[in-house]
Amino acid sequence: MGQSNPMMNISGRIVAGVFLILLGVLFLMQQLGIIQLDIIAKLWPLAIIVVGVVLVFGWSKNR
Repeated sequence: MGQSNPMMNISGRIVAGVFLILLGVLFLMQQLGIIQLDIIAKLWPLAIIVVGVVLVFGWSKNR
């Protein structure tokens, strides 16, 4: 108890970094007029659900 798995910390940082990069690319593409983010504005709660499911199943898988 209280021990941290270094691989979990690294993979969590990678996932967070990739997420932020993708989010930035989406906003840049919207500003350049390449895509419209209207649909994303309506479906953003789905991203929270997906992250939750990945965390739950990823956590139970490593246990």
